[in-house]
Amino acid sequence: MNLKIDSSLVINRLRVIATLLVVVGHATRMFSPQSLYHDSIPENILLTRITDLIYSFHMPLFFLISGFVYGICLDKGGVYDTFFRFIKKKGYRLILPYLFWGIAYVAPVMVCLSLTSMPYHKFVYGGILLGLDCRHLWFLLSLFEIFVGTQALVVLSKRIGLSTTISILIILAIAFGFRYLPDKSGILQFSSTCEYFIYFACGLAFFLAKRSQGSLWEYIIFAISCLLLFISLGVTGSVCLLISLLLALLIPLEAIPGFQQIKLNSMGIYILHPMMLYTIFNHYIISFSPFLFVSFAIVLVTLLSLFGSILLRKCKLAFLLGE
Repeated sequence: MNLKIDSSLVINRLRVIATLLVVVGHATRMFSPQSLYHDSIPENILLTRITDLIYSFHMPLFFLISGFVYGICLDKGGVYDTFFRFIKKKGYRLILPYLFWGIAYVAPVMVCLSLTSMPYHKFVYGGILLGLDCRHLWFLLSLFEIFVGTQALVVLSKRIGLSTTISILIILAIAFGFRYLPDKSGILQFSSTCEYFIYFACGLAFFLAKRSQGSLWEYIIFAISCLLLFISLGVTGSVCLLISLLLALLIPLEAIPGFQQIKLNSMGIYILHPMMLYTIFNHYIISFSPFLFVSFAIVLVTLLSLFGSILLRKCKLAFLLGE
C-alpha cells in the first residue's frame, strides 16, 4: 500500500489541528458539567456539545501522530539502538517536562485558585508524583509509558526473529486488549495508558501501510487498524477524525499566518495554556457572553503560551518543552 502522500506535510498539519483543538476543547469545557468551575459557571448546552465533539477524537489524534512518527524513526534504523538509550531519551523529553511543570506550574495554580482541597505538598505527591491528578500533563506520562512498552515489544520481537508485520500485529492485539482490562489503576495514569495505547499502535500500523510495497499482509494490517480505530472511537469520533485527516490532506494550512509558529511550539502551547485558562475563567462573570468570553480566552491563551514557548527557547530552556 504505497500511498503517494507527503507524510511530513500531513503530520505537521495534523499536529497544528490537534494543538488548536485541545485549546478550544479546554476552553469550551469550562461551560460543561465536567468543568472544575461547574459550581460557579452555568452549563452552556452548545459549548458542551462542541466539547463532546472535540473530546471524542482530539487526544486519540495526538497518539496516532506519535505512533506514526515513532514508525518513521524506527524505519530510519539506528535511532534507538539500545533500549536504555531509548528510555533515557524519552525520559528527558517527556518525564523531565512532566515533573518540572507539574511541580512548578500545575500544582501552584491548582492550590492558589482553590481548585483542589489539598495543600501544595500533598497535591505534588498524589497529583503529580503518583500521577493521580496531573491535569493535562497526563498525556506526557501516558505517552512515555506507551513509548517504553512499545519499544520493549519491538526489541523482544527482533530478538526472537519476528518480522515487522507480525510484531505490529502483536502490538495491535496487546494495545486493544489493554483497553478492556478490568479494574485499571489510576496510579501513574496507567488507566489512560491502557485506553490510548491502541491509537498509538494504529498510528504505527498506518506508517507500515504507508511505506510498504503493497503486500497482502500490509493491506490486512491496514484494514485491521481501521476497524480497531472505529471500534475504539465510535461513529462520532471516527467521523471527526476523518474530517481532520481530509482537511490535512486537502487544505494548504501552512499558508495560514501563524501556522509555522504553532507547529514549532505545539508542545509548549499544550503544556502552558490550561493553567492560563483556569486563571482567566476564575474571573468569569455570569453576565458575560459565554461565546465571546470563550473566543477571547482561546485567542489570549494561544498567544500567551506561544510567546512563553518562544521565550523559553530564546532563554535556552527548550529542554523544559521536551526539545
